[in-house]
Amino acid sequence: MLRRRDGPAPATVLDAERWSGLCRAAVTGRPETVEALLDSLRAAVDGGLPYDRAAALDALLRSPPELLPHLDRGARAPGATTVPLRPGGTDPLRLLLASLDRDGHVRQAAVEALTGVGGPLAAAALALRTVDWVPAVRECAVAALPVRTAPDEVAAAVRLLLRLSGRRRAGGRLAGYRAVLAEPGYRRAVRALAADGDPRTRRFGMELALELGSTYVATCCGPPCATGTRCAGGCARNGCWRSIRIRRDG
Repeated sequence: MLRRRDGPAPATVLDAERWSGLCRAAVTGRPETVEALLDSLRAAVDGGLPYDRAAALDALLRSPPELLPHLDRGARAPGATTVPLRPGGTDPLRLLLASLDRDGHVRQAAVEALTGVGGPLAAAALALRTVDWVPAVRECAVAALPVRTAPDEVAAAVRLLLRLSGRRRAGGRLAGYRAVLAEPGYRRAVRALAADGDPRTRRFGMELALELGSTYVATCCGPPCATGTRCAGGCARNGCWRSIRIRRDG
């Protein structure tokens, strides 16, 4: 009798490896690697099998936040292919690609559709469009982003907003989102930020948690620091925030 093999199917593993490799290469920003990833994403959206699209989505979510701005620039290159939107479509990969389109009308339609789609990729796509050069697209994304308050959505959005904060059209976007997260209902999201794997996002979350005062107690986990909120604040400022835990006070 043949035994069922544990773990993912071989095709799924190969797909995951392929997408991870494409994303790693495209993070460098080299035009040929960005184009290769965009072409593969378009092919997956147009005719890929469900597990292939799932592997692509997972690889995008695991990639550094610098990847999406590279894709945004690459999608506007001369001769870039347009991904048509489907009425009522909720496929996050298709909507992501449409939100990168050269045509502002396509991008706006994608942003409007993304407002009804949950998840971290949709949140990251909206964050990216908050610096769009077309006012209508930008305003739609800015209005939609504050309602993205699930912990995984917040982390995805903040990672992007931190990278976009130096752009001319980014004025106040990160500060506005930070003000939303400072409200009492979003403590879980703040705790997730303070534990995020991205150092810049983790520092943002740590500093925000400390600013919330007595709601949180910050404890530095290792030497040479003592424990306590004052030490945690110093860690957040001085860059050793990797050693900090956040726990709810009471």
